[in-house]
Amino acid sequence: MNISIIFENIFKKLKKEKSLEKNVKIGDKTNVTGENSPFDSVAFVQLTSYIELELAKKLKKNFSILLNEIPEIKKNRSLTIGGLKKYISNKIKR
Repeated sequence: MNISIIFENIFKKLKKEKSLEKNVKIGDKTNVTGENSPFDSVAFVQLTSYIELELAKKLKKNFSILLNEIPEIKKNRSLTIGGLKKYISNKIKR
């Protein structure tokens, strides 16, 4: 399963829904939380919800993102797309 493709499809969906600006470029170093993040609180919730839904479909079981498990959030740092992908990859492997 290619997590990067799942994320790209979700970014397209968020842009289409106008939750993200159409011309914003999002990469692994893009902040999901904190200053300079293109994700406001609503877009953040949409992002995590869409990820959970897509992964639940692909894995054929419930999938939940638990924010208090993500290392960057535990350390009170900004979460990046790359950090979120890493958390999800590790959680899928468990």
